[in-house]
Amino acid sequence: MKSQESDLTTEQQLWHDCLFVCDTSVLVLLWKNQSRDSPQGFQSTLDEIDESRRWIPHQVHWEFQRVCREKIEREVRVYDELGTQLRRLIEGPPSWQSESAARTVRELGNQEEAIRRDLERKRDAVTARFDVGEQYSIERLDKICRWGALRYEQGIPPGYMDRKKEGPLSRYGDLIIWFQTMDKARKTGKPIVFIINEQKEDWWHCVAGQPQQPRAELVNEMRQAGALFRMYLPEDFVAKASKYLRDLGISFTDHELKRLSKQMEKLRATIDLSAAQEMFARTCKRMAEMDLAVLMADLVSSEQLQESLQNTARLLSDQELPMSWFLQCTRQSPDSGSGDEGASETPPDGDEDSPAEGEDEQSQDDA
Repeated sequence: MKSQESDLTTEQQLWHDCLFVCDTSVLVLLWKNQSRDSPQGFQSTLDEIDESRRWIPHQVHWEFQRVCREKIEREVRVYDELGTQLRRLIEGPPSWQSESAARTVRELGNQEEAIRRDLERKRDAVTARFDVGEQYSIERLDKICRWGALRYEQGIPPGYMDRKKEGPLSRYGDLIIWFQTMDKARKTGKPIVFIINEQKEDWWHCVAGQPQQPRAELVNEMRQAGALFRMYLPEDFVAKASKYLRDLGISFTDHELKRLSKQMEKLRATIDLSAAQEMFARTCKRMAEMDLAVLMADLVSSEQLQESLQNTARLLSDQELPMSWFLQCTRQSPDSGSGDEGASETPPDGDEDSPAEGEDEQSQDDA
């Protein structure tokens, strides 16, 4: 009994002394899900912790800015292309043409810049939550990358599962994050609570594909740096914070924690586009069968068209799918059914038009 109480006291002290460090995957999670479907329990828990204890390595900040920049450009481009497809439909049979329909499509096209500003605002809100670490010199980065090649050959975590990525800052990004985190631990002498939204085996010891605890090599390396180390998925971080940081007002019921866990599993799961594609196919089929002005009036009155268009853009940009795959449903004839056939097609492995990663070989000053 005394041992359990001692362990609880030690762990509680660690949580009150530590730095909370987030991986790039966590920032992307916060950025993509600032909506009614966002993991609010995780966001609110982070926000209750003093900002001076919320820290990200410079590599995390750089990677996050790059991810945001590429996704914003993809989403705006996809949105524009979807609007173009709708404009082409309007330019079809005369029975489809109406001033209200044309005005609606023009308004959708004008939203591109508003979408960009909204995504950038949400990006800045995420980074404002954290203190950012110092940037490594080019010499230091070069040394870590050369050392990383040797570590990866021996399967030493973290990052070796990224060995096939192009560009050294992508290939060795996790390792740079790890070294910057250890340097911070040495400098401050504080324990590290590391939060990551990935379940890869080059961070975790996994059983049946499920993460159980951080790799022993990571714990040992951090101990050599003079610091205790804990690592959690976002939902597990919230559960532990609810246990050890109650004095900060952080408290969740078992039901709330289970709901958050299910929500996080859903967010990490691969997005299934078949339902979205089927919905879009039905919409296009309806356009082919009835007066477009009536259809537009029905959809726009409840903002369904705008929401459908924006959601479709996000789905496509998240999966980096080419527009040609998704819009094949628009070519179905009116009597071809609801579009199930098109929805069942397997998406291609990649988007030949997706942005290249070559830019990450440049200095981080360009980010």
